[in-house]
Amino acid sequence: MKKIGWLLLAVLLCGCSGSKGCKVEEGELCFDAQNDQYLIEEEAHLRVTVDSEAYGKALQQLWDKRFPEHQGAIEIQVIDQFDGKSYLNTLPDVGLIWANEAARLDSWFYPIDSQLEEQIASGLLSQYGESVNRDQFVYVPMLGYGWVFSSNLSMLQAWGVPLEDENQDGLPDALDSFEKITDWADSIKEPLVYRDQTIETLFQLNWQDPVEAMAYLSLAGFCPFAGFQAEDPGWDSEEFLAALEDLAQLGQQTWSLPQSISAVEQWSEEDPRRQESSSGGAEFYLSKADRVFSMVGTWMYVEEEEQLTEQDFSFSAMPTWHDAQLHPYTLSAGYVIRKDTQYPNACHELLRLIRSDDGLQAYALEGTYPLLYNYRDKRESKEGEAQPIELDFRSENQAQISYALMEGREESMVAFAADPQVRGWSMIEETGMFEVLQAVFEQQLTPEDAQQQIVEKTAVWMQDYLIEEEEE
Repeated sequence: MKKIGWLLLAVLLCGCSGSKGCKVEEGELCFDAQNDQYLIEEEAHLRVTVDSEAYGKALQQLWDKRFPEHQGAIEIQVIDQFDGKSYLNTLPDVGLIWANEAARLDSWFYPIDSQLEEQIASGLLSQYGESVNRDQFVYVPMLGYGWVFSSNLSMLQAWGVPLEDENQDGLPDALDSFEKITDWADSIKEPLVYRDQTIETLFQLNWQDPVEAMAYLSLAGFCPFAGFQAEDPGWDSEEFLAALEDLAQLGQQTWSLPQSISAVEQWSEEDPRRQESSSGGAEFYLSKADRVFSMVGTWMYVEEEEQLTEQDFSFSAMPTWHDAQLHPYTLSAGYVIRKDTQYPNACHELLRLIRSDDGLQAYALEGTYPLLYNYRDKRESKEGEAQPIELDFRSENQAQISYALMEGREESMVAFAADPQVRGWSMIEETGMFEVLQAVFEQQLTPEDAQQQIVEKTAVWMQDYLIEEEEE
C-alpha cells in the first residue's frame, strides 16, 4: 500500500512543471500535464476586475461550472478606469489595465507560464501589448479603444452602388481600396443628393486630431520604432520615405464629389461643425450624413445614431492603398496577474477561462468594449478540425468593430534609456509632425523635403534624451 502511494506521488510530481516538482501550498506554480490543468490552491480566492457587472457574473458562472470544487472563489469588482493609479489602488489578483500603463508597471506583474502562453496564443493579436511583453509574457490583450473606418451603406445603396462583400472585409467589394473609392469619385459627373442635401465630401482626412491621423504613418507598411529603440524611430529610413511618397500620391486623388468647394474639406476653428464635434467630425458624420466615409471612434453611440437617423453604417478596417493595409490607432486594455498573488495557479486557470471560447463569448455579449481577437486564427473544434471561432455579439455593429480592430496598431511604448519616463512616441505629438504630413498630402512639400524636416525636428527634440558617448 505504501509503495502504491509513492508511485502516485511520483506521477503527480512528474506531471508538474519544475524539475523538482511543485508545492502548491507554498505558492509555487504547478501544471499537471496529465490533466492539462494548473493545480488550483485549495483555499483560492481571487479578486478580479471587469468592465461590466453582466460580464463579471458570466465569468463567475463559467468558473463555478468549470471548477465545481472551487465554487465561489471568484470575487468580481466592476471598474471603469484602467489606468495605473486605479490598478495600484485595487491590486486585484487578475486585473484589467491599459497597455500603456502596464508598460510602466511591468515589474508588478506575475510572468505568465509558457504552458498557458502557448495554449492561449491562438486568437491573441500580438501587436497589442507588444512593448509590454517584449521581455516576458505578462499581459493578455482583451479589449480595444480606438478608430475604425465607416461607410454609410444607406447612402451608397440609394445611389445604386453594389454592396456585396464576398471577401468579408467589411467593405463593399466595389469600394474596398482607396484606389477604387477615388476612381468611383472620378466617375461621378453629376451632384449626388441624399435626403435632400448634396453630398460634397467623400472622406475627410482629419489632420487636426493627431490620434486619428496616426493611421497614415503606416502607409507602405512603415512602422515607427520597429526596432524597439526610442532613439531610433526610423524617420531617416527608406521605408519612411516610401510612406511619404504614398501619402503624396494619396493626396493627388479625388476626395470630393461634384459641387465640392475644395479637394479635401478643411474646417476652420470658427466653423460651427468644428465646435459641435471634438472628434474631427466623426460624430457629425453619424448624425448628419454629411459625407460617404469617415473614421469613427469605438466610444461613439453608433447604435443610437443608426436608430435616430434610420441609417445603416458599416464598420471595418481601413481600405488599402497600393495593396498595403493602413493601421489606425487603437489602445488596448488587457489582463495581468499580480506578482505577489497567493494563488498563481488559480490565476492561470482563470486567464485560460477568460480566453477560452466560452470566455470570449461571454465578453462578446456582456463586455462594454470591443473584444480584441484574431478571427483568422483557427482552433481545434469538437469534431477535431481546426476552424475559426464564431462568436455571437450584442449587435452586428459590435461584431464589425471587433473584426476591424484586428488591423489596429498601438502606439509604441519604448522609452529613452537616458530617461525611462519619456517615451519615443511623444516626439510624434510634440514636434508638429502631422503639419508636415498634411503639407505632403496637399502637395505643398515633397516627400524628400518632408523627411528632411522631420529628421531635423526630431533630432533637436531628442537631444535632451540621448546618452552621450564618452570619448576614449
